[in-house]
Amino acid sequence: MERRKFVVGLGALASGSAAAVGTGAFTSVTAERSVSVTVAGDNSAYLGLSAVGPNSDYVDKSSGEVSISLDGLEDSSSGSGTGVNPDATTVIEECLRIENQGTQEVELDLTGTGVVSAGTSDPGADSDTVGIYIDNTSSSATEVDDDTAQLPVGEYVDLSVEVETSSGTGTLSGTLTVEANADSDSGESAGPS
Repeated sequence: MERRKFVVGLGALASGSAAAVGTGAFTSVTAERSVSVTVAGDNSAYLGLSAVGPNSDYVDKSSGEVSISLDGLEDSSSGSGTGVNPDATTVIEECLRIENQGTQEVELDLTGTGVVSAGTSDPGADSDTVGIYIDNTSSSATEVDDDTAQLPVGEYVDLSVEVETSSGTGTLSGTLTVEANADSDSGESAGPS
């Protein structure tokens, strides 16, 4: 019996010494891993952007990237207009769809620069402005306001455009920024959204 106590005590002493000194430590590791990224067109990406509905001719789909273009319908089979009217309000309803094709719910935020004002359906008649706003959502998407929505996986929002022009002709341009981030309350990162 004394021999068994001695062996157990020796084992405890050895493990305590190893823990104090540290085992298996290393200074540096370099490891190579493969990474595969497919760059898809806007309609196939994790955050899908695509033309929708009867006003889809106003969405330019060239080179895999979509943009809203109200500067002519020469290539369209449904019309031959070349722009919006001066001193008028022009509304193009539900022309661009944004769909969450990723793996987790995201918060969608729209911002505009230049003449683009995101989140408003009444950009103001005092100057030439383009208002882009969320006009329609799928059943489980939640519109927070005209420029923010919660998009569960597989859900979408449709955007509409309202153009306010003063007198005269010319070209209006600006940029719409679409940002999607995973819900910050869940503690998860956005990943490939």
